[in-house]
Parts: sequence; structure tokens; C-alpha cells
Amino acid sequence: DAGRRRLAEALAARRVDLLAAEAGGDALAVARDLGFAGLEEMYAALGGGQLPLPGLMARLLPR
Repeated sequence: DAGRRRLAEALAARRVDLLAAEAGGDALAVARDLGFAGLEEMYAALGGGQLPLPGLMARLLPR
């Protein structure tokens, strides 16, 4: 999936592991907060250009 791959690469550049975010439930929580039923829907929106990468990154990056 293009959206997931794009997010994984962007997070890896910041030394954040997408697999860990998925396993820990953080990614799913963000997806649901954004109104998606699950991760696949969120990744599809990201890949299709309906979800901006910077906003998603801001929600997933540790503060």
C-alpha cells in the first residue's frame, strides 16, 4: 500500500518505527481519532492524497 509505505519511510527518517506504532495501538488510535474505521482506510486516504502526511506525522511522532 502506497500510503503505508510513504508513512513508514517518513517515520523511519525520524527514527520512529511504524510497526511498533501499529503493534502498540498508537496508529489505530490515530486512525480512529481521524474518523477512519481502521488502519487500511487511513493508509488508503494517505496514499490517495485525502490525508496530508504532515498532519498524520504530527499525531504519530513522540513529543
